[in-house]
Amino acid sequence: MIVPVYNEGERITENLKLLVSELELSFSQFQIIVISDGSTDQTNQRVEEYCKANPQLNIEFYAPTENMGKGKSIRTGFETSKR
Repeated sequence: MIVPVYNEGERITENLKLLVSELELSFSQFQIIVISDGSTDQTNQRVEEYCKANPQLNIEFYAPTENMGKGKSIRTGFETSKR
């Protein structure tokens, strides 16, 4: 699952929890790729904290410093996904 985000600091932790709970209902294995598209709020910190608190989950996090746009973020996710 590719999750492009931009300045979602207030919602990202809860959104990741909801996403994981839904994926666990249907899949025994899954990968989540979160791409913070140049976020300037607490998004990056909150995603990193969530990943550290849940090392059993297959979550990759990328945080380019510049805004690439949603399309480029999604393409980056596809390029880095594991098959």
